[in-house]
Amino acid sequence: MARPQKLNEDQIAEARRRYCGGEPLSSLAAAFGVTKPTIAKFVSFHRKEIEETAKQIVDTEERLAALPLSGRLEAIELADELRAISRNLAGSARHSSFTSFRLSAIAGKQVEKINVDDPMESQEVLQCISALTKMSNDAANLPLALLNINKSNGKDKQADTEEFDGRVFVYLPENGR
Repeated sequence: MARPQKLNEDQIAEARRRYCGGEPLSSLAAAFGVTKPTIAKFVSFHRKEIEETAKQIVDTEERLAALPLSGRLEAIELADELRAISRNLAGSARHSSFTSFRLSAIAGKQVEKINVDDPMESQEVLQCISALTKMSNDAANLPLALLNINKSNGKDKQADTEEFDGRVFVYLPENGR
């Protein structure tokens, strides 16, 4: 069993905010009653990520400013379209995920109708279960693809998927993120 975390989520957020504001690690460690390596574990990566993102924003703004006005407008319009596409895909993935879940639940209820003494007598039910399961798995393709894209981009290192017996299982971290 893992040792309990020394800081809760609110304390980590506060430490990150203060560290990004320039407060030294030694001061934060003393304030939160932990060692300097412990506080560094929680805030250092976060600060590096923020700094890298800030640099990317500045680089992008400089590249945008270097374009002629018509090019700037085109780039901004394209970025807006890409954001809309991303939102639409996320919504579609949510819908597909829910559809997959519901179809799987319906198939599960149909299993109760199978005559275990003579399964061939339940051929229609078995065909129904097979079709529902296939539709459920098909509906799960988009959400799983988006999870895998995020995973490969390092945005979702905690989620993991595994295929077993033709079904895909998604394992999320304990906090559900």
